[in-house]
Parts: sequence; structure tokens; C-alpha cells
Amino acid sequence: MKAVVLAAGYATRLRPLTDTWAKELLPVGGRPIVDWILDAIAAVAAVDEVHLVTNHRKVDAFTEWAASRGVHVHDDGTTTNDDRLGAIGDLRFVVDSAPLDDDLLVIAGDNLFEFSLADYVSFWRAQGVATLRRVAVPARTGLRLAVRRSLVRHRRRRAATRCGQPPAGRARPGSADRVLAELISAGLDAALRAPSSSRSLR
Repeated sequence: MKAVVLAAGYATRLRPLTDTWAKELLPVGGRPIVDWILDAIAAVAAVDEVHLVTNHRKVDAFTEWAASRGVHVHDDGTTTNDDRLGAIGDLRFVVDSAPLDDDLLVIAGDNLFEFSLADYVSFWRAQGVATLRRVAVPARTGLRLAVRRSLVRHRRRRAATRCGQPPAGRARPGSADRVLAELISAGLDAALRAPSSSRSLR
């Protein structure tokens, strides 16, 4: 399993602080945010590599930070919030450029959490189901709505499982890679090529 930390955003809501400092490297509790994430990843025995994707403006800071931590840093080449790739675009960039052909543990680089990633991975493996499913999207404008509806259905199934009810519509075990590839080809490419004004900023 490979861990991928997403750190290529431009943190526009924290400006002007983030004009000169990567949000993921801001100190919390005396340490950069992303250090806490690395600690959580280190507890997952299955993870044998950690990759971090960032933008061209922040890559030097992350390269310096990663030098003593064994993290592979990837520069997605973007320089502004307007030409950013977004989370899915950056994930695909790392998968293609590394390249990666393994299970992925994907984490946003500005997240602080207290739960165990080792427990999270164990839970995921025990389910035996894909966490992605293909969504038919007739037009680019319907992509966001379709994904939101899919997430709502997923949360309802998860809640039903916790209450002892059998979840409906499970995907076949082992099909996550195939589903991701199909989802991307079904419409995410078009969404990533859309003008920035048509995409959600956050």
C-alpha cells in the first residue's frame, strides 16, 4: 500500500498567511500539520511508501521538509489557483508519474484527526468492497450533483450497516481500480478541463 498526501491547493481562505507559507507546513502543537499525518501513516504497517503532491510554488519548501523524512515529493507544475488540478487531478498525476500500481491511502495534507489509520485500513480491508462506483453523467454540469447523490447513498448504507441492516448495492470485491479508471473516463477528464469558474473552489 502507498500513502498519497494531497498538498497542492492554494489555501485562498488563509491569505495572506499562505501567500508565503504552505498551509500543510503551518505549525500546530509545535509541529507542521503534515508531520502529524506522517505519524498516523507510520502506524499502518501495510504502507511502504509515502508520496506527497504539491504545486510548483510550494515544492521547494516541501522538498526541504521531506529530505529527512523519506517522503517522495511530486510537483504538479501549477502556479496559481486558477490552473490547479484539483484533488482528483493531482491523484491521477501522482499515480501516472510515480507510477503507482498498488492500494492507495489518500489523505488531505491539511487534515488533523485523532482516529487510528491502522484501524481505518483494517476496517476497509474487512469490508471486501470497492469504495468507488461508476456514476453515469450525461453532461459536465451534472457531475457534481451525481457525485453528491452517490455519497449520500453511501452514507445511508453505512448508517444502515451500523444499525444492523444489510447494505444494498455493493460493488464487486477487488474492483476499486477498475471503477476508478471507468469513473475518470466517464466524465472527470471533462470536469478537470472545465474553466475554473465552473468548478468548486473548495
